[in-house]
Amino acid sequence: MKDSSEVPIRNFHKVTEWLYRGGQPGSDGIKALSEMGVRTVISLRWGKRTIETERAYVEAAGMRFLSIRLNYWNLPTQQIIDEFLALVDHEASRPIFVHCLHGADRTGLLIAIYRMAKENWPVERAYAEMKQHGFHRFRIRNFKWMLWKYARQAKEDGAIN
Repeated sequence: MKDSSEVPIRNFHKVTEWLYRGGQPGSDGIKALSEMGVRTVISLRWGKRTIETERAYVEAAGMRFLSIRLNYWNLPTQQIIDEFLALVDHEASRPIFVHCLHGADRTGLLIAIYRMAKENWPVERAYAEMKQHGFHRFRIRNFKWMLWKYARQAKEDGAIN
C-alpha cells in the first residue's frame, strides 16, 4: 500500500484498513487507486457531466463507480446517510475510496457519520477529525449543525452510544 503522501490525490487519507477519503482524483489518482486494489469509488460530487466523466475513467480502470449526489446547500437526508452506510458496510465493495471536490466538507461529514455509527466515536472526536482534514467550519456550518443533530437523533434512537 502506498503511503498517503504518495497518492496523487488532494487531501488523501486512510480512514480504516479498507476505507480511504480524499478530493477529486485526476487520471493519475484513479490509476493509483486501482494499483492500490481499490474496488469501489464513491463520488459525492453534484454535477452530471463531472460524474459521467469520472465514471468512464473509474470503470476503464476496472473499479466500480457509485454516485451519491450532494451539494453544499442541502443537507444529506436520512435516506442518503443510510445509503452511504450500507455501501461502506458491503464487504465485497472494499476497499473503498470516498470523495467530493476537496475531500473536506461533504466527505468529512459522511466519514464523521460513519465514525459515529460504525466505530462508536463521540461526535466531538468525529468533528475534530473533520476539522483536521480541512472542513470549512464557518462557511459550511450547516454541516456541523447536521452532524450534532445526527448524533442527538441517533442516540435517542439507540443507533449510537
